[in-house]
Amino acid sequence: MKRIFAVVSALALVISVASCGSKTTPVVSAGDDMVEINQPFAGFATDADCFRFVGVGVSPDQAAAGKIARLNARTELGSMIETMVKAVTEQYMNQVTVGDKQEYRAKMEENARVAVAQALKGSYQKDSKLFKSKDGRYTAYSAMEMPKKVVEDAVIEVISKDEKTALEFDQFMFKKTFDAEMEKLAAEQAQ
Repeated sequence: MKRIFAVVSALALVISVASCGSKTTPVVSAGDDMVEINQPFAGFATDADCFRFVGVGVSPDQAAAGKIARLNARTELGSMIETMVKAVTEQYMNQVTVGDKQEYRAKMEENARVAVAQALKGSYQKDSKLFKSKDGRYTAYSAMEMPKKVVEDAVIEVISKDEKTALEFDQFMFKKTFDAEMEKLAAEQAQ
């Protein structure tokens, strides 16, 4: 009885997803009780040149679904970039020798946060898709993108303007570290 219920539930899920107006079709293959659903922008991932994230928003209001999707994408994109810049800053700090490392680290981290906040204003929606279900709810997907160079340049600019960090800042080493961390992030997301 449980097996029949699982199969009927899986079929109902397949039918409800297929009726959402999506151009992609779900693939039933993962087992008797699981359904794989193809999502829009499945290949839209961070690479060596751009940070990327897809946000999803669901609402009975079409405009609200789009806003929620963009907000979710931008928030996650910002979180990803902040984490990346923090890793770059830490790697960079491990490679340089400066007088007061504690103070220098604190200033670097503070400047990096300011730069990321400024750079996020340059993120943009690369593409979007909207679906409507039979119950009248809208599901929006927003693919947001942020070029690595914009983030990198913003961090370098803010650090270079700060007198305490500019004197001992090695821009070439910072860029090299940034590129290496970006390659690592892109490889992780490709898996």
